[in-house]
Amino acid sequence: MVILPNVSFISRRVCLITLHTCSHRQFLSPALGSKLCAHGTNNSLITVRTFTETDSIEFENYVQSNTYVEQQPKFALLNLPRVGHDVLIVQPRIKKGRRLRTDTTTALQLAEAVALLETLPGWKAAGRLTLKTDNDMRKLIFKSGNLERIRDSVKEKSATAIFINFDILTGVQHAALQEFFRLPIYDRYTVVLNIFRNHARTKEAKLQIALAEIPYYRARIWHMHKGTGRNTFGTGQTYYERQQQQLQTREAALRRQLAEVKGERSLLRKKRRQLEFPTVAVVGYTNAGKTALIKRLTDDDRLQPRDQLFATLDVTAHTGRLHMLKCVLYMDTVGFISDIPTTLVASFASTLEDVVLADVIVHVLDLSHPDREAQRSNVLETLDKIGVPHKLLDSMIEVGNKVDLLPSPVPENGRECIPISCIDGTGLSELRVVIEQKLIENTGRSVARFRVPTGGSEYSWLYREGTFVSCIVDAHDSNYSIVDVVLSTAAKAKFKHLYGSVCAVD
Repeated sequence: MVILPNVSFISRRVCLITLHTCSHRQFLSPALGSKLCAHGTNNSLITVRTFTETDSIEFENYVQSNTYVEQQPKFALLNLPRVGHDVLIVQPRIKKGRRLRTDTTTALQLAEAVALLETLPGWKAAGRLTLKTDNDMRKLIFKSGNLERIRDSVKEKSATAIFINFDILTGVQHAALQEFFRLPIYDRYTVVLNIFRNHARTKEAKLQIALAEIPYYRARIWHMHKGTGRNTFGTGQTYYERQQQQLQTREAALRRQLAEVKGERSLLRKKRRQLEFPTVAVVGYTNAGKTALIKRLTDDDRLQPRDQLFATLDVTAHTGRLHMLKCVLYMDTVGFISDIPTTLVASFASTLEDVVLADVIVHVLDLSHPDREAQRSNVLETLDKIGVPHKLLDSMIEVGNKVDLLPSPVPENGRECIPISCIDGTGLSELRVVIEQKLIENTGRSVARFRVPTGGSEYSWLYREGTFVSCIVDAHDSNYSIVDVVLSTAAKAKFKHLYGSVCAVD
């Protein structure tokens, strides 16, 4: 036994040094209360295994820091190793329970897990296993035979971490698996959170990610302290109780900061409503092509679509024009994904308000993806969870993207779905017409005809506040024009108040 000072992000620990034969690599565990480090030799790896002798100074510094997220210290629970990982991905094949999915296959779930993992820089799938389990709540998930298969595969592939493709492991499972394999253990929650961390650029995105981490920490505090009942500093609280309280304080601070950002976003929405800008929220599964579609609809060169999961984390507004609507706002939103805890979705609720308050929703599907039906179901389920009104869901436009990648014609599915390609422009003209029709219908706009003096104040007002569909000279008096204008209900009422109803033409 040796003492290594500052070996852990949580505490100084008593460590046992053992020999483990695998490739040279340094890595950091994502589990609370545990850190693994390595120093390579020619034929063996010295693995440092930590045991609990808790001194929570660093943890307390983290949770007590209530300043803005850019100034907060990073809690090393989810920090990534600088050199990445060679990861063994394990896809459990479940027979029953809440994790059983009947809308997809284990092969497709495994393929998505690989895509998720390799979104992280420097991470790659060293190996893949699909293993059966009859009880996904078992401490080690699998029985002894499958555990040995995982251990043999780790050795064969020289893996430096294991990714169990579950939504979120329990604290007991996480600690037990890491103890058994002596390697960092990841689940979908940690992988997705780290992708979010890597892609976050704005203060709001960083705050939302910090808030999403809280439930993960809270679930694992007990295992960090092994349920110790010792009081701390004579307060009558155990370490566990004190750190639960500290997490509550930090969560409250993050929510206050998010509320400030939410207030700023609300002001922007209020301004848009005052200007009566029609809004289209573009939603879909991650990497379905939402940003690419908005770029084609708006010709906004600032948008740079990337073939990457969760490339967009912030809702951004982009201005476009349609035939009968001179200004339309397209909202680019964060992509959805299956098998993540609801707490992660809830953390992005303030961002997703733009979807709930939109005039029209465009749902982008990746027609080239073999699991597109399961992806569609996940998006619809998520939209329902965040409270999208049924009227808005009923008028939602479904778009099948990436038809250029299909080897054969678009398969029939019995639903209205506009096939498009953001690469060659297929179907975009039809889509613009449908978006325009839905916007006019959902916002209460209509086409009204007026007879007004050409170039007069009435003519100028209509040109400024509405969108001219047609304009012809009055056959009986060339000083007047007959104009067809798209106006909102409020704009028509305002025009009538200013100029009366004599200009209207039936």
